[in-house]
Amino acid sequence: MLERIVAGAGTNRSTMQDDRPVTEFSKFLTKSEISHFSQISSWRFFGAVAIEVLTIVLAIYLSERYWNIPLYIAVVIVIGSRMHALAVLMHDATHYRASSNRRINEFTGEVLALLVSITMQGYRNTHFAHHRELNTENDPDWIRKLGAPEFSFPKSPRAIILMLSQYALGLKFYGEAKKIKKMKNMGNISTRLKILRAAFILLTIASAILFGFWKQLILYWLIPLVTSFMFFLQIRSVAEHFAVEYQHMLNHTRTVVAPFWERWLFAPHGVNYHLEHHLYPSVPFFQLPRLHRYLMTKDEFARSAHITKGYTTGLFRECCTAIQAPDAA
Repeated sequence: MLERIVAGAGTNRSTMQDDRPVTEFSKFLTKSEISHFSQISSWRFFGAVAIEVLTIVLAIYLSERYWNIPLYIAVVIVIGSRMHALAVLMHDATHYRASSNRRINEFTGEVLALLVSITMQGYRNTHFAHHRELNTENDPDWIRKLGAPEFSFPKSPRAIILMLSQYALGLKFYGEAKKIKKMKNMGNISTRLKILRAAFILLTIASAILFGFWKQLILYWLIPLVTSFMFFLQIRSVAEHFAVEYQHMLNHTRTVVAPFWERWLFAPHGVNYHLEHHLYPSVPFFQLPRLHRYLMTKDEFARSAHITKGYTTGLFRECCTAIQAPDAA
């Protein structure tokens, strides 16, 4: 289990009353270094959100303007990947990295979470537990995935392709949604948030019927959500904590060093630096590449960290040859 200390200088302590702050690992960085890497930049965060939204809007425009089936399939892939990118930015808001203004941070995070049919509040309840109790019986994310066929490795190349195809075709969405809904504390959200979400969903449905954009809602939100979004989410989920050694703090998760096109599709906004994120969860997405380069100057990190080269190459190969994940402990 990861060695941990009480939250370092980079952690935002002004959390909700029932949120214990996620902790920082002190071995490689001093408190002042953690504080330096953990500075929030709202313009970077909202600039990233704007780029992803504009990409989705452009994809929809091109599909509507030049409609054909091959183009629509490409658009679904692009939209699903950008929905995943927005979910990654929601994850930054979960760690209070979107804005130093708490209300703006929470509002933005909930809007982004709504796009992928969850709540940030519920996600935070389980995600902070995941950080505090990584890969143990008290880690709700680990328990949900441990032993599931989708997260059991090694697999043959054919089995991996078949598994990912099921996600890409939308065959796994309902089952995954049921598992997430059953996670402890995932549904433990405020009544006010429940009411606001329900009102927004009803208003959206009513507007779609009244103004006639219900087909677009299905084509450019629902279908990408249940197909390509799930495909990219599954790849990222496997990459984070599966098909690794589980021997010590630096190989309970992995960092994936990948070319630009793979990062854009599979691991946007620095989410490929997952080991660095677990060691220093207060570091915002745009600082993770720099943090990785700095940690690689530390002999122990460079020697012991599980670093994979590429998603379609290194990760695929490791999933074919990995040892089975251990039982929760």
